[in-house]
Amino acid sequence: MKHWNRALPLLIGVLFATTSVASASGTQAVHPSFATKQTVTLIELTKEEAQHYELLQGGHADASIAGGTVAYSGKLSEAEKKAYKTDMLSMTRTATPVQTDTVTPQWCTGLFLKNVSYLGNNYYFTNQRIGASEGAGPITLSVTVSKSVSATFSANVGVSAEVVSAGVGYSVTGTYGVSSTGTWAVPSGTYGRLEAYALHDKHSWEVWEDDCGTPTDTYKGNGNSWKPNGSVYFKKVTL
Repeated sequence: MKHWNRALPLLIGVLFATTSVASASGTQAVHPSFATKQTVTLIELTKEEAQHYELLQGGHADASIAGGTVAYSGKLSEAEKKAYKTDMLSMTRTATPVQTDTVTPQWCTGLFLKNVSYLGNNYYFTNQRIGASEGAGPITLSVTVSKSVSATFSANVGVSAEVVSAGVGYSVTGTYGVSSTGTWAVPSGTYGRLEAYALHDKHSWEVWEDDCGTPTDTYKGNGNSWKPNGSVYFKKVTL
């Protein structure tokens, strides 16, 4: 996903491997320091599905992507898992209107959001990795992340974070907790890396201005916002 006018901090997860992982000083044993407690539903992606998912997120789906696992924050039934997977691999998304004008602007008060729509909860930034672990197989790699990840937004017109936050109903400059663990049994003869990415809810919206003119409201542009939702995507990469 392309995005502008924001800076997400580089977040590095707490990393460990259940057998051994490579480090700058050599191969060393690393042990888990804690375990997550929330309910998590795992959704597995094949190599082909993971490569397709990468393309949908604006990344490059080369042969190095060996698969992936979504650690969904919450409990899903088998039917819900199937529906979630179908949605995340869809080329087109159905926008669900959230509101048409939750914030009613006072006359001559400037910019506000309108036609806010929910686009889904499985978006991630391919250049914003929050954790990783790598090693030569046979090995079971494990990545545990427990971080605060920033929300963000993008627009084709100048609009403040305060206006966007008021329109979507959450702070687009706030941080949100992300905590999960992923594993990958790397086979013999393969050097693998397990990468973690925070998943986000995505909203689209229009920017309007109450500019005191006739008609009173004037369309100015549009944009999108992303809020971390606690779920994590673990991407399996061969090196």
